[in-house]
Amino acid sequence: MSLKQEIETWVAALAAYDNNEFDQALNAFNQIADTSKILFNCGVIHATLGEHEKAVECYIKAIKLDNYLAVAYFQQGVSNFLMGDFEEALANFNDTLLYLRGNNNIDYEQLGLKFKLFSCEVLFNRGLCYIYLQQMEQGMQDLVYAAKEKVVPDHDVIDEAIREQAQGYTVFSIPVGIVYRPNEAKVKNLKAKDYLGKAKLVAATDRNQTFTGFTGAEIKKQGTTALDDRPEEKISFAASNLVRTDIKSRARQQSEPPLNRNMFPPTPPPESDKPPSSPGSGSVRSANKPLSRAESVKAGPRPQPLDLTVAGFQSSKQSRQPSGGLQRTQSERPGNRRPQDPPTRLQRSNTYADDVYDMYGRQSIGSRRAQEYISEEEEDEYSMSYDEGDFEMLGPRPALSARSSASTRRSGPTMKKIRVKVHADDTRYVLVGSAVEFRDFVDQIRKKFGIRQSFKIKIKDDQDMITMADQDDLDMAIESAKSIARKEKSDMGKMEVWVQII
Repeated sequence: MSLKQEIETWVAALAAYDNNEFDQALNAFNQIADTSKILFNCGVIHATLGEHEKAVECYIKAIKLDNYLAVAYFQQGVSNFLMGDFEEALANFNDTLLYLRGNNNIDYEQLGLKFKLFSCEVLFNRGLCYIYLQQMEQGMQDLVYAAKEKVVPDHDVIDEAIREQAQGYTVFSIPVGIVYRPNEAKVKNLKAKDYLGKAKLVAATDRNQTFTGFTGAEIKKQGTTALDDRPEEKISFAASNLVRTDIKSRARQQSEPPLNRNMFPPTPPPESDKPPSSPGSGSVRSANKPLSRAESVKAGPRPQPLDLTVAGFQSSKQSRQPSGGLQRTQSERPGNRRPQDPPTRLQRSNTYADDVYDMYGRQSIGSRRAQEYISEEEEDEYSMSYDEGDFEMLGPRPALSARSSASTRRSGPTMKKIRVKVHADDTRYVLVGSAVEFRDFVDQIRKKFGIRQSFKIKIKDDQDMITMADQDDLDMAIESAKSIARKEKSDMGKMEVWVQII
């Protein structure tokens, strides 16, 4: 995805988030969730929805991409604290202190996150974890040290928590609505700018040329808006007005893209055109004024009670199932489209005519069948070499010599040699036998090009380059060459490979 598309998707996700459309915001963020900032945003949204387990997963992914992202450790500790996993939260807040790297605070505003992470808040949260783990002395010690590093008036709540032994207090956290946002200058530069302006028509010699653009573009534009000049008796009312758009062909949906799919996401509207968010839309956020940091510590969400009989926690919600049907990989071959397997199938082999002879020889003389079923792939493969009229019902199996002559007559010339086109620094032909061993095949290529280093042999299969690594891969390529030679009724097979020096 290009940088422009990524920023547009980011802006669209933020617009959904600001309108409290959290599921839509998550879906948009998941399209570009390959940076620590976006993964952090996903974690914040999951935490806003109360899905703290998913939030922790997002924070962990963000930390893997940026090991020094202290605010991700901080929010991971908040989610673990609210789930009642105080030991893990304690470790998270401790890591946050570590990655503050001795600073009193870290201002993330220049990175797009309007939030300052203060060391006293981290220390307060760690002390609270100690207290919830029944380690009152260590917890109160952290709170006392946190009170000595207060910076803003909201931090006075730390003194109150010390006086009340932290009873009824919760952890500091990022305020609601604070997520990473792209640089405003980059967003403004996404819009298309017309540096040349619009030309103005002054005079025209031809009435059909009263435009200022290019002739080809105007003709194309007129073609899309041309009037219907068909005679009235040629126009069908039903075909013009009764076509239903809600009925779709399953085959069209699987093989063609939607008709109105745009190549790029829509350009975000300017700041002045954004619709105001409705406060009473039944969202998760409160319509009242957001809580300050001090108020959130007193009246914020409380953690789940600590269950000492359970080690850890269990997921309370099932993960969302991915949408969309099954997809077949490029390496798979399409399955047979017949609803049921035919009663008799002819398998691919070198003695194809012999197999056909055996199949018909086992039938009784009185029973005749007009046609034997063949799988679709084999019909396409051998339609040039075998016709239904070439076979006839036979009696008991004749002697070996008669059988051999019949087989030779039906199968045509046998492929004995394969001409291999080899692409390396230049392109050369290598002639090999149809029963060549893989080691001999490699040695012939090495001698032909005088290659001393190790190399790989690759062969094209359905627009993919497949490595030929052993005898089985070579046998499959030889079988494919035999099939093509049989179609062309040639005794010389063809193969094309590429050499890659390791």
